[in-house]
Amino acid sequence: MPTILLLNKPENVSQSALEEIRTIAPHYDIWIEAHPEKTDLERLKDVEISVGGRPPSELFSNPNYKWHNQNSAGVDWLFHTDYAEAFNFTITNVVGMHATQMTEQAFSMILTFARDMHRFYPAKANKEWIRPRPERIFQLQGKTMLIVGVGAIGSQVAKIARAHDMRVIGIRRNPEKAAPNINEMRALHELDTILPHADIVVSILPGTPGTENIFAAQQFERMKMSSILINIGRGIHVNEADLAKAIRCHQIAGAGLDTFAEEPLPSSSELWDLEDVIITPHTGGFRNDYLEEALTYFRRNLKRYVSGKALENVVNPKLGY
Repeated sequence: MPTILLLNKPENVSQSALEEIRTIAPHYDIWIEAHPEKTDLERLKDVEISVGGRPPSELFSNPNYKWHNQNSAGVDWLFHTDYAEAFNFTITNVVGMHATQMTEQAFSMILTFARDMHRFYPAKANKEWIRPRPERIFQLQGKTMLIVGVGAIGSQVAKIARAHDMRVIGIRRNPEKAAPNINEMRALHELDTILPHADIVVSILPGTPGTENIFAAQQFERMKMSSILINIGRGIHVNEADLAKAIRCHQIAGAGLDTFAEEPLPSSSELWDLEDVIITPHTGGFRNDYLEEALTYFRRNLKRYVSGKALENVVNPKLGY
């Protein structure tokens, strides 16, 4: 019997979501298992559809396997698979689902720097009454934000930036494609020429070989001494040693980081010791109903799949998004 595999623990999947999946696809068996390759290799042969994180590699050569729905926007594991471009199954993602919470994550960091708030939290723990550094306080109004990676999340960041009366420059793979709330759109190869004009740089690019270390010593040298870097994209975007040096030497004012080259961030990283670095443990996409919302995206596409319609949010294996 053709099977839909939910790559999760049974207790995490609500009965209402499960029942709706069964209603949409009544002729499919529903299998909920976080690590099916460890429990039933024979049953994997019947899997036609999977939902969750990286699917078991045993499915890649399965002729019955037609579709994987990734419960995230990025599909970074594609670049660690030798023959991803030859896959005979379709991959979709939940692009757009993270726009609100990741924008809020970015602005929580930006506003923390704007009000020098990050120094008050340890002071409170130590029962110290300290004053803000006047030279570090700034207003968002009139500042220039550079958004590196204008997709669904970047568009939402731009919307909130414009609400703060900021000027917004965007960078995307195809700069000819306009986006609302962007004053000026540029290409990635123009990054170095734009950096000197930005007060706040927000990186939201996907994790691909072409976006590795795009923020390194050369870029930090071109940024304003008062500028802030926010990375809510992928950890590979930033050369962390170069960033630590840039902040320590006052080339830039600070950084808010939600993703890292190695996660968890090793305790040996110098970033932990820098006062003007905000570190969050890759929580930008978190929401209290994450799985429910991801399964809503899946169910919408499942209706299209069983009706023979083209799927939405199809991932290009060459690009990883």
